[in-house]
Amino acid sequence: MDTMKKITLLLGFSAPKSWSKPTNWQIIQLLLLSCGAFYNSHLLAADLHGQRGAFQQALQAQAREDWESVRYYANALAGYPLSSYLHYRYLQAKLPERPPTEIKAFIQQHQHNFMGKELNYAWLHHLVRNEDWQALEQSRIPASSQRLRCYQLAGRLVQTTELNATQEADLLNLSKDLWLVGKSQHKACDPVFAYLDEQGLLSDDLIWQRLILSIEAGKTGLASYLGKKLSDDDRQRWAAHWQRLPSDPHSVLKKISRKRIPVYVDAQRMISYGIQRLARKNADKAAGHWQHFQTKIHFSPEQKQSTAAKIAVHSALQERPSALDRLQKLDSAAHNKSSAQLLLQMLLEKADWRALSKAIQGLSQSAQQRPKFRYWLARSFAAQGQNKQAQSLFERLAKERDFYGFLAAERLNLPYTLNHKATHFNPSVERELYRLAPDLEMAREFYHFDLLKAAKLSWESGLSQLNQSQKLQASALARSWNWYDQGIITAAKAKSYNDLEVRFPLAHYELIAKAAQDQQVDAAWVYGIIRRESAFMRTVTSRVGARGLMQLMPGTQALMAKKIGLDIKDKEIFDSYTNIRLGTAYLKHLLDKFAGSYLLATAGYNAGPGRAQRWWKARPNISVDRWVELIPYKETRRYVKQVMIYTAIYERQLGRKISPLRLNFPAPKLQATPELAHSKTTN
Repeated sequence: MDTMKKITLLLGFSAPKSWSKPTNWQIIQLLLLSCGAFYNSHLLAADLHGQRGAFQQALQAQAREDWESVRYYANALAGYPLSSYLHYRYLQAKLPERPPTEIKAFIQQHQHNFMGKELNYAWLHHLVRNEDWQALEQSRIPASSQRLRCYQLAGRLVQTTELNATQEADLLNLSKDLWLVGKSQHKACDPVFAYLDEQGLLSDDLIWQRLILSIEAGKTGLASYLGKKLSDDDRQRWAAHWQRLPSDPHSVLKKISRKRIPVYVDAQRMISYGIQRLARKNADKAAGHWQHFQTKIHFSPEQKQSTAAKIAVHSALQERPSALDRLQKLDSAAHNKSSAQLLLQMLLEKADWRALSKAIQGLSQSAQQRPKFRYWLARSFAAQGQNKQAQSLFERLAKERDFYGFLAAERLNLPYTLNHKATHFNPSVERELYRLAPDLEMAREFYHFDLLKAAKLSWESGLSQLNQSQKLQASALARSWNWYDQGIITAAKAKSYNDLEVRFPLAHYELIAKAAQDQQVDAAWVYGIIRRESAFMRTVTSRVGARGLMQLMPGTQALMAKKIGLDIKDKEIFDSYTNIRLGTAYLKHLLDKFAGSYLLATAGYNAGPGRAQRWWKARPNISVDRWVELIPYKETRRYVKQVMIYTAIYERQLGRKISPLRLNFPAPKLQATPELAHSKTTN
């Protein structure tokens, strides 16, 4: 590269395709401007705008794989937060050509952020490809990379023709956690496991432990392989029994019920596992086996509690006549969230308020303190005429910003309590955060250039260096950049939920206000939906394929686009304007379908309108709070509650008077409209 081009690149200018001969005065000007880059390694150090312009040029050089230019920019931008990123990209591209000392120095300097970690992975794999076992032996392998750890141990075997007893014991110790997993390991582990096997170091106990893990993980092929490696014939027979547990637990449990079970087979663990597997298919048969085996084998308290709870839960899900009795007989330690919820729902279905209050008071103290159970205990007291107890519970609950707190406030005709508390934040706080965690400043620059993956990784690295109060300040920092989703996520990591400006930002205000007005739907409701669906992550795709800010399914996207006359390409669904227009159109469709019922429209947005309508028709005459609690899908039940409180909070954010929760059923004559199969649940 000639001198003129170097100078121009260092200054962040675009290089012309053909270089004309510069005048002497132009050369002098460029030399004067670039002297800081050559001698002080700073390019326009005081000018962030200039640094960003130069970094943009570096990104263009990276895109055309002009790595020498990237390297020059990395040197010229020393002092700019992303200069190390350019160095990282250069080293990544030139890994085989750069001196190991340079690679190791970078990894050491950046060991806590994604650049150091990713370059380290690349370097270690480079050593593996080149079979540089000595260098790999001396390297620090990340604990999470079992493959590289296997390569490192295999390399030790390559370098040493014969291990002594001490070396073999050390190898076995280092290999144990690689061996004791319920899945097949990478082929890199094969030489290590083969050596241990050949030397007789893999005992039947070690093989048996892994066999049990593989059965519990559903890896029947691995379990079969391990069973054949057992040297003891009796163990092989028991291994054959256990291997059938995942697929046919009833037959296995019936067969072994008449056998004497040796201690080594870990009978308590496997029988408890088998009964819980059977409960998924037939809770009554599982209960019968459980009753029998408890007379023969001593189970731990934890095994008794988890197995009894599993049988009770699946009894309820399978609508067995004995389900309620089984749920009511669980002690407080045995109850989990699923069993407690099902017990609540079954008693609410029957409107058995006396039994409900008794059941709630029989839960653990931590469960009783949850707003849901405090609310329903108060409701049960009120239904039994115990108004003083109910009033006291409602009053305390009404002071909380929660779905049940809002319901309690409505019953007492009180305003909602929002408990907003702003986070202290100013430029001096921002500077201090950058000092404590420089990766945050890198995240700012990555976010500026829309390098979202790198921004997120740098942000997480920076957060790991902060305490709880500093993380709270960082959430306000992210909000100040309009990085809404990270502001929300960071506030949650700080376990601080009271800064409503951070947690419920008025993002995309103009777009949402216009789309809501065009479709004649409430902007606060639209905000509540978006906040619950994506937390303002515009490029997110769910595991079932819902996409963008409003998490639209492809079918819904196509139908709404046709309905409003919007011709879009597939990837345009991630555009905020497009996604919000289509999403608000769908909300209007649902609101019309359910005759103005925000409750059913919200449930339909999550689970599909067909399901929402079936649930409403199944229970058209019960109170709305009971109806919400009886929604059969856990995801939708939680979704409806959150959208309702988010909508109320967004009314406050929009400067409006907060309305009561929109828990309204449709008008008496529900108009039929075309069905849309829009469901994002996996229930």
